[in-house]
Amino acid sequence: MANPLYRLTGLLLIVFACEALVAQVPKVGTHKHPVLETPQLVIFPSESNLSMENWAEVVKKMGVYGASSRWVVYNTLNDDLGMTHYRIRHQFNGVPVHLSMGILHTRNGKLVSINGDFVSEKQIEGKRVLDEPEALRRALAFLPATKYYWEDESQNEALRIATGHADTSYFPKGLLSYCAK
Repeated sequence: MANPLYRLTGLLLIVFACEALVAQVPKVGTHKHPVLETPQLVIFPSESNLSMENWAEVVKKMGVYGASSRWVVYNTLNDDLGMTHYRIRHQFNGVPVHLSMGILHTRNGKLVSINGDFVSEKQIEGKRVLDEPEALRRALAFLPATKYYWEDESQNEALRIATGHADTSYFPKGLLSYCAK
């Protein structure tokens, strides 16, 4: 027969393990982002009945976004649990905001939760710091190489054949974007 002390110890370990698992499940409400000034996760109560049609207004309230901000759905995924997940990206004055994106989780056309990195407008308002040639110069200094793909004509030719586009090249193309302060 097992020692009662061992049984008690085993029982306590099981209880603590179960408590730790329950503690990992986020609760309904707003969960602050560890770095940004906006929420990282919002879980809506099941009785909230927020329609997916109103998602843009909900996201605008999360970060107190004005008329200069716009959110765009760029991907949709339906999972085996009957949920639909919409990936969204932030644009400020029509320019993408680097790393400002989120996921809308819905079931039956109703918002269940939203998570992501929502950069606020006050963290991105400002002026252009780098132009395209300067950004390329800095990128090449950060990632030096003896030869880059775009400098090898056979690599560019292979890319043209693979894509079917005669004007395709590995030469980097700059993209203007806002970055959070």
